[in-house]
Amino acid sequence: MSDFHRILHRPILAATTAINLGIRTHAALSRVVIEAFKVLPSIRQDQDEFINFARSQYGLTVKGRTVDPITLLLIKLLFHNSAENADMRRKLGQITTALNFLDQNRGSIPAEHAGRFLHDCGGISGCVKAWRKANSPDNPHREEQKVRAIQSYVAALPQIGTTTHYADHQCTTINDVKDSQTLEALAQSPGRVLIVGDIDEQFNLTNLRVVERDQDEIDRLLTRKAAQVTKTGSNDNQPMKEAI
Repeated sequence: MSDFHRILHRPILAATTAINLGIRTHAALSRVVIEAFKVLPSIRQDQDEFINFARSQYGLTVKGRTVDPITLLLIKLLFHNSAENADMRRKLGQITTALNFLDQNRGSIPAEHAGRFLHDCGGISGCVKAWRKANSPDNPHREEQKVRAIQSYVAALPQIGTTTHYADHQCTTINDVKDSQTLEALAQSPGRVLIVGDIDEQFNLTNLRVVERDQDEIDRLLTRKAAQVTKTGSNDNQPMKEAI
């Protein structure tokens, strides 16, 4: 289980500094984005546990549709101590978008250069504008970026059947710690599992990975797709496309 108190120490400290300054200085808010950027990979490795952590420890959740629920939840957690009368909705949205832009370009940004990259982009507002431009519908590279983002995400998911060796035993990896890292855990926790895989030239399914174990999320997906099929009167495997 990840020690989120340790992981989030520096980002929370940066956010607390910004709050103590009345959230007025751009430098203080930029420091929050940079520190959040540094810890985001660790959070993504165990994001289900992070969601539970944010809900149980701080009463925070993300509802509705958003570009990246994890980045938004992270920023909400960092600023959970801000004054109730402070109008933070717009500001947190901008900070989250700036973080999304940095994360989108993570492959070309060493963590130690994140501050310089943010500065060269024109700060938080510059990153927001750059993110909107990069993700606008008329961007010819948007689909390629989307495919690469999906490929990177799937590649980070442990493959079903992967054997991990320990000092005194071995276990088969599924997805995360809460699965007890065993194939038998699938049978021990009845319910639907959303899986993604590759199809080879012989039409075999390979590289199977568990994408989602949240029963409510899967039920919402299936309910939405079932409603679409009922409305159009056809079933063209759209659930497969969305699942991937």
